[in-house]
Amino acid sequence: MDVSDKKITRITVISSGQESTESVGKWHRKIKQQALKDVFVDHYCMNQPPGIRNIIAPSLPEQPLALAKSDLVVVDINAETSGSLPSAQLLTVGEHQLPLVALMTGDSRHTPSDIQLPAELLSIIRADMTIGDAVAALLQPFVSPGIIGVDINDFRMVAPKGSQGILTTEVAKGEDAPSEAARAALIHCQGELPDITVTNGNINLMVHMVGHISTFTLGHFNQVGNVVGEFASEDGTVICSSDVSETMAEDAFEVTALMMVE
Repeated sequence: MDVSDKKITRITVISSGQESTESVGKWHRKIKQQALKDVFVDHYCMNQPPGIRNIIAPSLPEQPLALAKSDLVVVDINAETSGSLPSAQLLTVGEHQLPLVALMTGDSRHTPSDIQLPAELLSIIRADMTIGDAVAALLQPFVSPGIIGVDINDFRMVAPKGSQGILTTEVAKGEDAPSEAARAALIHCQGELPDITVTNGNINLMVHMVGHISTFTLGHFNQVGNVVGEFASEDGTVICSSDVSETMAEDAFEVTALMMVE
């Protein structure tokens, strides 16, 4: 297939509140500078708070067709969240059956139903980190050039409609850093799962690993894979991706784990 025929993946991130919008906006500007070829990311603000300029994030109510071409919609739910998705956007989500992720961070007092997100289209992900870090962690496998990447169909298998899960990132250093970081991340996720209702016991995993460009090897990938195998359920979906960094320490290794239950 000709490269020009390759489908562009469109991801829409919707933030709420000034701190959240500025945090996500900083990440969005960074990835836009990467001139991605196969992924296009939009960032909108659900309700434009005072002090936020449209140049940081356009106001969603002013963009009635913003979601129509999206392949994935990520909605930030945090302590600042208020209001709901505009009715025009909710209609678009329903008509196009768009995959919808509620990304709940920090000490959010809100639930997806508070902002009228349609439960039948929704997957819920909780992350104990800032919204900017959470969005970066969740979407890095899509927007990074990477050694092994993730596409939108992979994500839909890991986080299908109706699923709930935990997102976390761990860093370790030393000879066993890959396995130590992976085990720490997955143990953290597993420890949070009792708060989530499991209907059929399936656990799906998406694991993204990053090592230094001069030291990352296939052996490191296999180390992480072996640990992931200890946590995966027999009928669950497992997706692993990887990338390299020029700035992290040569003996450091980072693993981001998303653990979803259906």
